Amino acid sequence: MVRSSWLRLLSVLPVVTLAGCLMVPLPVGRGQVLAGQPVIDAQMAFFRIGETTAAEVQAKLGPATVIWDEARIHAYHWDLRGGVLVWAIGAPNGGAAGSIPLRTRHALLIQFDEAGRVQRFERVERPWNQPYDAFLRNWAQKTSPPQLTAPGGGR
Repeated sequence: MVRSSWLRLLSVLPVVTLAGCLMVPLPVGRGQVLAGQPVIDAQMAFFRIGETTAAEVQAKLGPATVIWDEARIHAYHWDLRGGVLVWAIGAPNGGAAGSIPLRTRHALLIQFDEAGRVQRFERVERPWNQPYDAFLRNWAQKTSPPQLTAPGGGR
């Protein structure tokens, strides 16, 4: 399937060089880590609501990327390749082409209770159109009961 996508793209490029520009997102190389360190199910298997301490989490996962003291939220974030945006701009006397990795932004959010024990945690995909502080505030305002979203929860 990836090969046929490239062939289709290559067949369109001569037209682009004569007529204008082209941008094509391709699902190539999905899952490659572009920034940060992903947190996988096996790393979260020791989380126990009301039992696991912040010190234990830090010993296992390392320091959090972001700590919001007021809400007692620790965040670990990473970016994965979600594909590639291939672009080409054509002009009568030449043109240009290139590619840009398309990122998906992910985070493990852990909220601790007053005693410093895991209250809830969730691995989520972060939206691009939301500043990080608003993203954390929205998650903090969720009033759902503590749920185990891992291990076995996918993502």
